[in-house]
Amino acid sequence: MRSLSGQKFDREPLGVTWIHGSPPGERNEGPAVQVHWHDEHTVLLRQNKAVHYEAPFFYLLFGARRAVLIDTGATPAPGRFPVRQVVDALIGEWLAVHPRDGYELLVLHSHSHDDHVAGDGQFRGRRGTVVVGADRDAAWGYLGFTEQPESMRPRRLGTMPPPSRTTTRGPGFS
Repeated sequence: MRSLSGQKFDREPLGVTWIHGSPPGERNEGPAVQVHWHDEHTVLLRQNKAVHYEAPFFYLLFGARRAVLIDTGATPAPGRFPVRQVVDALIGEWLAVHPRDGYELLVLHSHSHDDHVAGDGQFRGRRGTVVVGADRDAAWGYLGFTEQPESMRPRRLGTMPPPSRTTTRGPGFS
């Protein structure tokens, strides 16, 4: 695990080898949650494949008033997958370098599949924490979105007929 205290961060390349669990029948020595400090305010996390085969990535971003956790992993059981314990330790580490009172945590989701929301229950009831539902209406309601931006509206795509084999004779065409 890269530590925040006194750490020099390298953005290119990431400089991390992600854990992939262990071969069947062998004891897994890796942590349930792998932690990589990308920079002073960004932590990349990955669930160990030995805990859940999907091994999702999730992200902890630190801001001035709150941290944002994007996704909570694929396993609800804290004994098997202690995502809250890991996140609490990371927040504590960040606050030791950037002290402030009343620091909050906001839990958002990239999407609503189980492998991205299963750990939500570990954060419910946590002081200073808001867990926003993973469905679009819950997220948009919390974020104050009222209508779909033009760039996200469904569009009709025109199609072009495929090139005719008889009219494209020449080098490189058959």
